Amino acid sequence: MKKLFYIFVVKIFFLSSLYSQNASSNYDSLKNDAQVNIGDITVIEFIEALIVNERKKNEISVLLVHGTANSNWIKKSDVEFLMSLIDSKQDAKCIFNIYASLVPKGRSTIGDHAIRLIEVYKSKKEFPDEFLICPKYDSKKRKELKKWWLLEKEK
Repeated sequence: MKKLFYIFVVKIFFLSSLYSQNASSNYDSLKNDAQVNIGDITVIEFIEALIVNERKKNEISVLLVHGTANSNWIKKSDVEFLMSLIDSKQDAKCIFNIYASLVPKGRSTIGDHAIRLIEVYKSKKEFPDEFLICPKYDSKKRKELKKWWLLEKEK
């Protein structure tokens, strides 16, 4: 019985050390080279802050975001600008709220972030509305937004 207990303790110690190594390697791959106070910048400045100029193979770039923009931060004129970006494949940083405790696992593009911001505009929500945002959208979503915009911009 004692032997079984020791084996159990050693297994738990081993597994926890593996988890700890994984967690630290995830944080080591984060590159936080920018931070913004969302209430102090425009949508265009925000998109510019999301652009990744250079990224190592396993590096995850993040934009550290302070604060929350109110529901009218994104204006109709901003949506026109964002619509011009929805097909962009340019690398983008994930949005990392100062209160986030999770490390992003994926990557995003400027086009995906533009879509996310358009969805925020449509829903009239504050932004960011999540601690960690690293959006991915498919071509179906892009087509849906293009149809929506054709109707919306005439209003």
